[in-house]
Amino acid sequence: MLARLAGDARGLAATEFALTLPFVLLFLPGATEITNLVLVDRKLVAATQTTADLVTQETQVTSGDLSDIFRAAELVMQPYDEADLRIGIANVRFDPDDGTPTLDWQAQRRAGSVVNPLAAARDLGAAGESVIVVSLAHRYRPVLGTLFIDSFELTESAFSRPRRSASVIANEDSGVAVLPGSEFRGFLMQHGDLALKYLERFANIVRGLDNRVTDMSVLQPDKRVYNQLLRLSRLRENTADEWVIEELPSHREIASWTSTTREVVAYVIGSLSRRNIIERKQKTLYVRDVRALRAMAG
Repeated sequence: MLARLAGDARGLAATEFALTLPFVLLFLPGATEITNLVLVDRKLVAATQTTADLVTQETQVTSGDLSDIFRAAELVMQPYDEADLRIGIANVRFDPDDGTPTLDWQAQRRAGSVVNPLAAARDLGAAGESVIVVSLAHRYRPVLGTLFIDSFELTESAFSRPRRSASVIANEDSGVAVLPGSEFRGFLMQHGDLALKYLERFANIVRGLDNRVTDMSVLQPDKRVYNQLLRLSRLRENTADEWVIEELPSHREIASWTSTTREVVAYVIGSLSRRNIIERKQKTLYVRDVRALRAMAG
């Protein structure tokens, strides 16, 4: 009898299923939650890096530009609810002299923020440079509700340096007044001092355009670059003869302004550096011999 029972395997599968079923029921929800959590985290990482990348592609951003960038981050997070996403962006600039970090500007969506951006960006840039700090937070809501775990917040940060300039400048949209021509003329007649300033401003614009047209038609490409560098340079405060370009534009931008190529711009800047007429440190260009540069510009 005992021997027959020991060799009877009937119902073994059902017994094993009954023993393992509780563990399977516990494992499947956990595996589902872990899988979904990993997917959300990967989405959050991609959204954070995308946000930082889009900001650093610009030289300056308006509130409209930032709204588009925020929207891009929300699209990356789809199909997850955008209402659970908070975004913070901060631009930290390093002092050109001693490299001290300062908060230049910051923006947010849904009360997002960068926690202590100065500490976060420390040692991430040299003097005269800047770094964009992006922080995203997403409220994770379990697939199976709060049966096993409560909702909690995932956070991710990204750091990136501007690609086309030393710093990304945030410009706010501004409104302009629109007046009929007759009222504008009357306004100028009543305020002679403003009319004079208007004429001076207009004359400077015309003179600048005339100089550029002359440069394009008469000067060689290298001389056009020399003149553009002189126009960009500014006399440094509290100095007698130290000229500097705080945020040197890219070679592509200078080439577009002077109707030449990036290769010509790179060659001219390299040649001036070798002759100690200019010196480049990070994104800042120092004009060491402004008289020589003016003479070369003709």
